[in-house]
Amino acid sequence: MDWTVSLADARVRTGGKVAIQGNLDPSTLYASPEAIRREVRRALESYGPGPGHVFNLGHGLSPDMDPEHVRVLVDAVHEFSAH
Repeated sequence: MDWTVSLADARVRTGGKVAIQGNLDPSTLYASPEAIRREVRRALESYGPGPGHVFNLGHGLSPDMDPEHVRVLVDAVHEFSAH
């Protein structure tokens, strides 16, 4: 799923019967590390607790994205989804 649909809405619409993958706008990786962390937290909080969410970008990486920003994204997903 892409970033134009909230995870909370998708979860309600599917009744929790299917896994949901995606939801972060890839352009977020052009932002500052703080903004990346904030958007990761927002996406995870939108889905809420429980199984059934595979964190992913809405459509993938662009070649000019900073690999350090990708690391910030991965680290933030691990940190925030551990709670």
